[in-house]
Amino acid sequence: MAIRFPRFLTIALAGTLILGACKKRPPESQSTQPPVVVQPSDEEGGSFSSEEFVPAPIPEEPVSSDIYRGNTRADDLATSLDRIHFEYDRSTITPESREKLEKNAAFLRLNPGVRVEITGHCDERGSTNYNIALGERRAQAAHRYLLGLGLDRSRFRVVSFGEDRPLSYGHTEYDYALNRRVEFRPLN
Repeated sequence: MAIRFPRFLTIALAGTLILGACKKRPPESQSTQPPVVVQPSDEEGGSFSSEEFVPAPIPEEPVSSDIYRGNTRADDLATSLDRIHFEYDRSTITPESREKLEKNAAFLRLNPGVRVEITGHCDERGSTNYNIALGERRAQAAHRYLLGLGLDRSRFRVVSFGEDRPLSYGHTEYDYALNRRVEFRPLN
């Protein structure tokens, strides 16, 4: 006597087997090592030896681009403006955030046509109304700091999203710290 499986179970099992068989696998010869930076030799002819291969460094966190003039593509603008973070239930600019705001101000001075939306964010703790107000205070604090550095008020729009747009959906202190932030989004 043969065992009969329900039709949907048979189809699901067959689909799983087919998808597993079709999955692309990297060739065995493909290395998973980090890319290699080749350093030229000082020997004659500019030849390279195997001892001169240096593994490329892997950045620990995303690196923002340097300040530059004139290039106003949206992707470049977004990576040129650093976000800042806040302590729990605070809207005070920290010393680390001051450095980032000064870098952002320098970039904006070099690109006078760029307008920016300053968005305040919170972690999920607290009521919705409280977090909207706290996000507003954070965005306004960053805005006031940039104005104090000599930037024109008409270049900015201040918005609070409260807890509605988290960077991290976890529920640890690390996740909460990531979400307590102000971001700068180019409007051009």
